[in-house]
Amino acid sequence: MEKLKLIWTILFVAAFTTASYAGDNVFSAASATAAPGQEAVIDIMLNNADEVNGLQFDIVLPEGIQLVMDEKNNPLIAPSERAKGFSVICKAVEPGRFRLMSLSFQGSKVKGNEGVVLSITVKCDAAVKKGDNIVRFDEAHLSFANTELNKTDSILPSFETKVTVK
Repeated sequence: MEKLKLIWTILFVAAFTTASYAGDNVFSAASATAAPGQEAVIDIMLNNADEVNGLQFDIVLPEGIQLVMDEKNNPLIAPSERAKGFSVICKAVEPGRFRLMSLSFQGSKVKGNEGVVLSITVKCDAAVKKGDNIVRFDEAHLSFANTELNKTDSILPSFETKVTVK
């Protein structure tokens, strides 16, 4: 398993060795609502002034909210039409914290300049308390197709959303 992590990390670093100014590129997340024991979808939006060819951030889940896993035990995270052709890699870093990377091995870029890029499916535990639960997204980074932008920082501010349990 450690070998697989190392391979993915090397691939990501090799594919995205450029960085850029992130002032005109902003992540945000739509809020979601679910009942205890049910699923909800959090849409991740990207407004970007630059051509983006990769993105990364950590998902920090509150107690009682978890990522839904697919049949291969991978988090259920889907690229939108804007990120068509992108692969999504998401692994646990520590309990309640997951690192997500999304990129195209064929060199695709995020289409357009605003809107949803990923949809993340979460589930509320049956015993979760009703009310607002904050989901944070930390360590946000973008990779840019324009290599002339590589001398400045690609780090974006953290962002958050709420999952309301009714």
